[in-house]
Amino acid sequence: MALVADVVPKIQQLLSPRSIALVGATENSYWSRAIIQNLVSLGYAGRMHLIHPTKKEQFGHPCYPSLLDVPERIDHAFVMTGTRHAKQILEDCAAIGVPSATLLTAGFKEANEGGARLEHELVKFCEQNDITLLGPNCLGFVNALAPVPAHALLIEDAPLPGHVGVLLQSGAILLRVHQLARYRNIGLSYLISSGNEAMLDAADFVRFLVEDPDTRVIGALVEGIRRPVAFAEAAARAVELGKPLVVLKTGRSEAAARTAVAHTAALTGADAVVDAYLRQIGAIRVSGVEEMVETLGFLAAYGWPEGRRAGVVTPSGGVCGVFADLCQQTVVELPSFEPDTKQKLREILPEFGTPENPLDTTGVIVLDATLMSRTAEAVVADPNVDLLVVVQDVPRAPGPVPGRNDERIKLLVDTLARSPKYSCAMTTVAAELTPYGRELTKRFSIHLANGITLGIRALDNAIRYGESRRRLLGRSFPWWLPREMEAMTGGTRRSLNEAESKALLRSFGIPTTEDVVALSADEAVVAAERLGFPVVLKMLATDVPHKTDAGGVALDLTSAGEVRSAYDRIIDAVRRHQPEARIEGVLVSKQVRGAVEMIAGISVDPLYGPTVVVGLGGIFVETLGDVALRLPPIGPDEARAMLDDLHGRAILAGARGRPPADVDALIEVLTRLGELALACRGRLVVLDVNPLFVLPRGQGVKAADALAVVCD
Repeated sequence: MALVADVVPKIQQLLSPRSIALVGATENSYWSRAIIQNLVSLGYAGRMHLIHPTKKEQFGHPCYPSLLDVPERIDHAFVMTGTRHAKQILEDCAAIGVPSATLLTAGFKEANEGGARLEHELVKFCEQNDITLLGPNCLGFVNALAPVPAHALLIEDAPLPGHVGVLLQSGAILLRVHQLARYRNIGLSYLISSGNEAMLDAADFVRFLVEDPDTRVIGALVEGIRRPVAFAEAAARAVELGKPLVVLKTGRSEAAARTAVAHTAALTGADAVVDAYLRQIGAIRVSGVEEMVETLGFLAAYGWPEGRRAGVVTPSGGVCGVFADLCQQTVVELPSFEPDTKQKLREILPEFGTPENPLDTTGVIVLDATLMSRTAEAVVADPNVDLLVVVQDVPRAPGPVPGRNDERIKLLVDTLARSPKYSCAMTTVAAELTPYGRELTKRFSIHLANGITLGIRALDNAIRYGESRRRLLGRSFPWWLPREMEAMTGGTRRSLNEAESKALLRSFGIPTTEDVVALSADEAVVAAERLGFPVVLKMLATDVPHKTDAGGVALDLTSAGEVRSAYDRIIDAVRRHQPEARIEGVLVSKQVRGAVEMIAGISVDPLYGPTVVVGLGGIFVETLGDVALRLPPIGPDEARAMLDDLHGRAILAGARGRPPADVDALIEVLTRLGELALACRGRLVVLDVNPLFVLPRGQGVKAADALAVVCD
């Protein structure tokens, strides 16, 4: 991946050409017909030159045989020819000083190795000749501000100019994003299809959109993040400027290269690492195109709140119940109103109304539209409420009473504007706005989220963004360069035995159980008596990483006789299970009781580097996969946030009569695992601490077992 110097002005020039050459334009091509119709009908004010080697005229426009024959300056070449002509066309661009080009042409690295080599050659040539290249395998872009609709799929309506910029690797989905935004009156600055990202990639375009003064909210639909460090730096700048970054990352598959000897590796799949990475850089991750577009529109219209506690005003009791249910899997909280607020609401509502949150204004609102504004004023004044949500539908037609719809929408706009706290609006269900509804909401400059399902997701995303930004502001992003992981691909991988693995933990200040290596049954008995019963015996053999499967573990041994018998039993079991195993002894450990069983560790992603994982142990990790990940370094706040991510976090707080666990000590372990991961990068492949016992508050933690795999 080549890095373009001064990428922001180069992308600005690429997206704002005053003259475009359409190379390979022909009436026989859908791509040609679409882009020419877009440029002609959607307001492009620049010059358009058609290039075709044999045609004299196409689409009623004269054609030039080549770029070299155009008598005027060309700012951008949009190339629609076959793969084999691409190099010659770029050479022509270099000859006459065309500064940028889009390659619609496919058949490069996405096709085969030969295509990959040709793509590499083209990029190298463009770098040497100062040509900024978009694509290949790319449908183009839309600059909604200029406008420049240089896209090779037909755009029926011009995008509304606005403040939302979106990067998409898919050109086809670009068109759908435009349509969704258009139907919801969401204004756009740029829509960019990046294709193969041979020269310019997601990090470059996000950086451009971050620095663009007209763009306030940024969306990115990406198949992969090729330069995590550069992308993180762009995201850091977005956090600094208060420009939310909404990411739809496709491809939730596991990484191909994984070490299978430890739980940690299995729990840190590629998508889980990406999720942790995006969370840590302050990006909002969404799961679908509709959620992405709604979140972008919502943030552009309303920004983000300072708290989670929502006061909700709805026109229906049914909506109240659905709204409350939809909040269950989000951070949106629905607090009870204060007694004074309830009394105010009783005075406003009909006598059969109920002053609860969410609030049903009752059917009387059909007759008295001011019920909405009066109840909203009382709700937003409640000290338990951080933000106001008003649910109101957009009229689909003028209706029988002229002006009534205008009055109701104006009342909503005024209510939100007067609110002393963060306020937003959403419709009851998702639906495409009718032309009448679009005109009405556009005239009053209001965005209503598209139904409470998407609206609550967007509000949840906005709250999370605000909390993330407050946490990240003023902090540096200490991402290491991926090249530091290159040593991992060479050398021989080997497992450390438990004693060696625990020694590694202790060297970074991570407490472990007290252990003694015994080479005979007599030594095991002496060790057990010194440690104090009950004890645990575990086989010590580097080439038997899963001791339990081999019968190499004995628990709750309470006497010398039990220890002696267990020693012989373990040796025999392991020899039967794996006759060639190199037995290095038996580890005698003090039994730990009365603790919460956790799992923690480190795994290395081939692109993002080390990750730290923590989860509930035992059946929780085996059956539920209840884990949280972060990329190191990890501070105490981030470590605490990891624990908050766990579904079973209540167990740490004390459940069913159990004492609260020593969470502070667990947080310290997670930060030290982050230090270990960075200190050993390039050598450590995976580290599994399982179980990690968290004792009652004030008593610390103990790593009861550990397995490290290193690269020599």
